[in-house]
Amino acid sequence: MARLSHASALGVVLLAGLTPAAGSAATPPAVAFAPPTVLAAGADPAGVVAADLNGDGRTDLAVADRAADAVLVLAGRGDGGFEPGVPAAAGPAPGAIAAADLDRDGRTDLAVTNGSAHRVSVLLGNDGGGFHPPLAVPTAGSGPEALAIGDLDADGLPDLAVADRGSADVSVILARPGGRFRPAVAVPVAGGVVAVALADLDRDGVLDLAVAGPDSASVRLGRGDGGFGDPLHTAPFGSPLGIAAGDIDGDGDPDLVIADYDGGPTILRSTGGGALSPPEIVPGGACNGAVALADVDGDGTLDAVATHVSTADGVLVALGSAAPMRTAVDVPLPGASFALAAGDLDGDGRPDVAAVTRPLAGPVGLTVLLNRTAAAGGATS
Repeated sequence: MARLSHASALGVVLLAGLTPAAGSAATPPAVAFAPPTVLAAGADPAGVVAADLNGDGRTDLAVADRAADAVLVLAGRGDGGFEPGVPAAAGPAPGAIAAADLDRDGRTDLAVTNGSAHRVSVLLGNDGGGFHPPLAVPTAGSGPEALAIGDLDADGLPDLAVADRGSADVSVILARPGGRFRPAVAVPVAGGVVAVALADLDRDGVLDLAVAGPDSASVRLGRGDGGFGDPLHTAPFGSPLGIAAGDIDGDGDPDLVIADYDGGPTILRSTGGGALSPPEIVPGGACNGAVALADVDGDGTLDAVATHVSTADGVLVALGSAAPMRTAVDVPLPGASFALAAGDLDGDGRPDVAAVTRPLAGPVGLTVLLNRTAAAGGATS
C-alpha cells in the first residue's frame, strides 16, 4: 500500500509527527497562542519545515535561505526555544522545503527546490546530525516552486512530486535505493501549477495528486506505478497559492484546503471515489500562500492553519468540522508570511506554528507561535 511520507513544502501540508486521535464529541476549548517569538532566519528566508533533523527526539526547524544558497537548521531545545541556525549547502536560491527519510536509513533528509536551476537538491542526513553535500536532481520542467513527498509506486521508497510553475507541469521523480532518484517525468497541467499535495483521495491504497493552479484546482488519481490518470475533478478559483490534504471533517477521507488569495482558505471535501464537494470559503482574509493542517485544539480532527493578509498580517486557525468551518483565532504576525510549518516545538503534545515573516520595516525572520490551547477540561500552560 502506498503511503504518504511525512513532508512539507512552501504552502503545502506539514504534520510534524502529529496524528489526531480518535474523534471526540467534547466541545473544543478556545484556541490560544503565546506571544510570538522572532528568530533569525537568514537574509532571504523562503520555505520552512519542522521535523526532528538530528535524531534527539526534539522538533527542529529548517529554513531555506535564498541569499545564502543554504538551509539554516535551527536545533530545537525541546521547550520552544532554538539554537542559532547552522547552514547546510542547498543549491542556488533554495525555495520550498520538505522533510522525510528519503534513503530509509533512519535519519531525516531534506528536499529543496532550486527554481532558477530547474532542479531539486536532496540533502541526506549524516551521523553527526547534519547533512551531506546536496545531490542535484533535475526536474522535468522549469521553475520548480513547491513539492510533496510520498510513495507513488508502492516500492516503499519516498518519491517526489514537484510543481514546475515555469513549464506548467508536475515532475514525478521516483526514488531508487540509497537516496538516489530516477529521471523526472513530466505530468502536464492545463492552466499551470503553483502547488501540489499527495493523498489517497479515493481510498484505494494508492496516493493521488492534487494540484493548485493559477486559477483552479484539480485531482489526478494515482495508478500505483508512479503515473496518474487524467484530471478527475477541476474547480475554478480566484488565485490559489497553496494546497494541503488531510481529513478535516472526521469522516476518514482526505479533503483539500486551498490557500486562495482572492477568497481566503477554501475547503474541498472528499465525497468518495476522488470526487470533491463545491468550494467552501472560510472567512478570514486573502491567503498569502501558506497552509498547513494540524489538530490545534486537540479534538481529534485536523484544523487548517493559514497565513493571510487583510487589515493586518496574521495566521488564522479554522477548526475542522463536518459543518461549515469557522475561524477560531486570528493571530497577528510582525509581517507578511508566505511560508509556515506546524509541529510540536516545545514537547507538550500540541502543534505549534513557525512562519517566515517579512515586515515592511525591520529584518525578516521566523516567527514562532507556541500553542497554549487548553486540553479538554484542563488549563492552559
